[in-house]
Amino acid sequence: MKLFLILLLSVTTSFAGFKMGKYTGVDKSGSDCEITFHITSYTNGIKNPINEEIYASIPGHRELFVLTHMPSLDSFTGAITVEKSFLKDFKGTYDGALALSVELIDGYVSHGPTAFSYIQHNWKSKTSKSKICTNLQLVD
Repeated sequence: MKLFLILLLSVTTSFAGFKMGKYTGVDKSGSDCEITFHITSYTNGIKNPINEEIYASIPGHRELFVLTHMPSLDSFTGAITVEKSFLKDFKGTYDGALALSVELIDGYVSHGPTAFSYIQHNWKSKTSKSKICTNLQLVD
């Protein structure tokens, strides 16, 4: 029973667990940038970090991103874990791929998104565009 409670607590504390809303920051040139986190849901309704999906949008991109914790399998130990420091989404396009990666801080004083990277990679023309936004703060 103790082991079950410890496992339950460790799973519960590993969720992203930050406030939804609009976060603003600055890009490499010093210009304002933003990302909006809309809602959190769970695949098949099962509350587990592996199933967590956070819907986000950035200006200039029409579709919502569905950010998830990237799972990892350690075949030697048999452990299945998630990367708690990042949320990511990758999408294939007709000519390449695009990705959104959100860096999370999980500290005692602060908890939530601190930066994001958006990359649009055109495989056919071998070009890539990126936007990096740092110092994210929740807008009240």
